[in-house]
Amino acid sequence: MAGSKVDENDLKAIIAAKITNSVGFYGGALSKDRQTALRYYEGEKFGNEVDGRSQVVSRDVAEAIDSMMPSLVRIFTAGDQVVQFDPVGPEDEEAAKQATEVVNWVVTQKNESFRIFYLWFKDALLSRAGVIKTYWDTQEYRQKEEYQGLTDPEFQALTEDPEIEVVEHSTRPAALPVEAMAGLGVGPVPEEASESPQMQAMEQAPEMLHDVTLMRTNKIGMPKIVNIPPDEFLIDRRAVDIDEVGFLAHRVKKTETDLIEMGFDKAKVKSLPGYDNQDFTLERMERFKQEDENPYRNTNALDPTMREIWITECYLKVDWDGDGIAEWRKVTVAGENAYEILSNEEIDDHPFAAVSPILMPHKFWGQSISDQTMDLQLIKSTLWRQMLDNMYLQNNQRVIAVEGQVNLDDLLTSRPGGVIRAKSAQAVTPMITAPMNQSAFQMIEYVDTVREQRTGITRYNQGLDSDTLNKTATGVQMIQNAAQQRLELIARVFAETGVKRLFRRVFELLQKHQTKEMTVRLRNKWVDVRPSEWNSRSDMTVSVGLGTGDKQQQFGIINQLLLLDQKIVELQGGVNGPLVTAPNIYAKLEKLVEAAGYKNVTAFYTDPRNQPPQPPKPSPEEMKAQHDMQLNQAKLQADQAMNQQKMQADQQQAQVKIQSDAQLEQMKMASEFRIAQMKAQMDAEVARHKAELDANAKIQIAAMEVQLKASMPQDQSSNLSGGMPA
Repeated sequence: MAGSKVDENDLKAIIAAKITNSVGFYGGALSKDRQTALRYYEGEKFGNEVDGRSQVVSRDVAEAIDSMMPSLVRIFTAGDQVVQFDPVGPEDEEAAKQATEVVNWVVTQKNESFRIFYLWFKDALLSRAGVIKTYWDTQEYRQKEEYQGLTDPEFQALTEDPEIEVVEHSTRPAALPVEAMAGLGVGPVPEEASESPQMQAMEQAPEMLHDVTLMRTNKIGMPKIVNIPPDEFLIDRRAVDIDEVGFLAHRVKKTETDLIEMGFDKAKVKSLPGYDNQDFTLERMERFKQEDENPYRNTNALDPTMREIWITECYLKVDWDGDGIAEWRKVTVAGENAYEILSNEEIDDHPFAAVSPILMPHKFWGQSISDQTMDLQLIKSTLWRQMLDNMYLQNNQRVIAVEGQVNLDDLLTSRPGGVIRAKSAQAVTPMITAPMNQSAFQMIEYVDTVREQRTGITRYNQGLDSDTLNKTATGVQMIQNAAQQRLELIARVFAETGVKRLFRRVFELLQKHQTKEMTVRLRNKWVDVRPSEWNSRSDMTVSVGLGTGDKQQQFGIINQLLLLDQKIVELQGGVNGPLVTAPNIYAKLEKLVEAAGYKNVTAFYTDPRNQPPQPPKPSPEEMKAQHDMQLNQAKLQADQAMNQQKMQADQQQAQVKIQSDAQLEQMKMASEFRIAQMKAQMDAEVARHKAELDANAKIQIAAMEVQLKASMPQDQSSNLSGGMPA
C-alpha cells in the first residue's frame, strides 16, 4: 500500500532526527575513546604525573600500530591486481578479465592508492574504524581553438556541440581572401574593382565563410576515492553492517566558492551561516593541537568568497515519492537544527566503505589495536616511572636532618662534592632506599609478552633479539607463523569488508557514468573499453597476497611447483598436455615475479594467451593421409637425391675427363714444343759447324796458296796467280 509523499519540511525533520541520533554527532563515548587513543598514540602524559617524579611515557600503542602498517599496506599495494571479478558465464570470461584490469587500474593508477590505503588502515587500527568515500568526479578542462574559412554546415556543426562556446565570430564572402577583409565596407568600391571577376562571383554566389574563435570544454570523469576523518563520519546509532544501514552522513567543510562551483544557488550559499563555533570539536582539536597552539584561529574570514561552511551530505533511505518503499537519496543540508536543504537527489547506493581490525558480533564498530594496548601502555609507563624514581632516590637519597643542627640551604642545594654545614656529624642521616629487585624487569617483560599476544607483533617479526640465537630455527618459525596469521586475519577482514565494497563501488560508477569509450593500457597493449556495456557483477573474489614475512615461503613453494611442472611436462610430452599447460606455468611465473617484489611480469615472461592460437590436432584419417604424404615426399626426395647424386657423379666424371684431356693436350703441346726447340737447336748447331768448316776450308786454301806462291819462282807465281781464279 502506497504511503503519503514526504514533503520538504518532513524531510528536514527526518534528517534532523537522523543526525542527532547518529554516532559521531557532537562527541559521545566513541569520540572520547578516539581522543584517548590519539593521546596514547602520540605519547602524551596521562594527567596523574607528580612534580619531581618521573613522567616517562611508554609508546606501546604507537609501536603496535606502526609495526603492523608495513605488512598490511604491502599486502594490498605490492601487486597491480588486488581484486578479481568472476565471469557470469563462459562467454563472459574475457569481459571479466577486462573489468578486473580496468577497475584495478582506476584504483591503483588514477587514485593515490598507497596514501588511501595507508590512511584508511591507520584510522582503523587507531580509531576502531577507517572510512573512505568513493564518488564520480568530473573535471573540466577549457581549451581555446581558432578556425578560419568554415562553411555554413561546418560552422553549424560546431555551434551545435554543447561543449563549445563561441568567443569571437566574423564572416566574409567566400570569393575574397582573408587579407581583403580589411577593405570591405571602407569607402566606395572602385569601378574597375566592381567589374572584376571576384566581385561578379560574389554577386552571383554570395556564400559566406566563418572565422571563429571558440572555447572547448572537455569533461573528464573518473571515480574519486577520498579518506574521511573519523570525526566527520556519521552513522545510525544501531548500525550493524554498513551494507544494511539506513542512514550515513559526511560532515564536511566547504568554502563558498566550492559550493557555488558545485552548482548550488549562489544567493542561498551567501545566506548560509559559517558556524565557526563548530569548526573544531574536541576530537579535531586533539588531532591538531600538537602543531597548532591556536586551532580556533580562522584566516579565511578576511575573504568572503573563501568563507568556510559546514555542510552535511546525508545518505538515507526515505519514501520520497510516496510509493510505500524507501529509496536511497542524497540530501545535502547546511545549518544547525533548522537545516537548509541544498540538494535532494535519488541515488542507487551510499558511497562509503569501512574497515575495522577486530570485528565485534552484531555491531558496526569493532575494536582497534589501541583498545588492545592502551592499558598495557599505562601499566608499562607506571613501572618505568617507579624504576626510574627508585634509581633517582638511590643516586640522590633523602636524608634526616636534626632541626636547628643543619644549615638547610646547604642541605637543599644538592650537588656533587657540596658541603653541608652541620653542628654535629649525626645531624644528617641518610634514608636508605631499597634497590628495585628483578621482579620489576620481569613484570615489564610480561607486559611486552601480553602485548605481543594481543597484537600478533612479536620481536621476531622485527629482527633478532638477544635470545633468538639460543632458540631453534623451527621454534622461531612457529612463533613468526603464529604472528603472521594474526596479521593475515586482519588483512582478510579488511579485504572482505571494506576493500571488496570499494572495488565494487568503483565498478558500478564506471558502468553507470563512463558512457564514452575509454582507451587504457592493459597487458602492455592499448585497448578500447566501454564500461557501460559490462554485465552487472555480484560475484567477486579478493586476491590477497601473503605478508612480507611469508614471501620467502611463497617463493619456495612456487619454485617447487615449477619443478613438479617440469617433470609433468616431460611425462606428457609437451606443455599442451592434460595436466599442465603453458597458461598454468605462466600463472606460477606471474606469482613468482610478484613474490620477488616486481609488478610488471610481462617484462620477464610473455603471456602465452596473447600468442596466436595453435592449429587444432588432425584426425586419424588426416594423420594417415599426412603420413602417406610424408612417405611419398620422402620417396620423391630420395629419388631426387639419387638423381642429383648421379648427375653430380656424371658431371664429376665428365669434368675429370675434360681435365685429363686438357692435361694430355697440354703435355703433347709441351712435348712438340720441346722437340721443335731441340730441332732448332740442332739445326743451329749444324749451321754453326758448317760455317766453321767453310771458314776453316777457306783459311786452309788461302794458306796453301800462300805457301805455293812462296815456293814457286816469281814469274810462275805471277802466272799462277793470274791464271788461277781469285
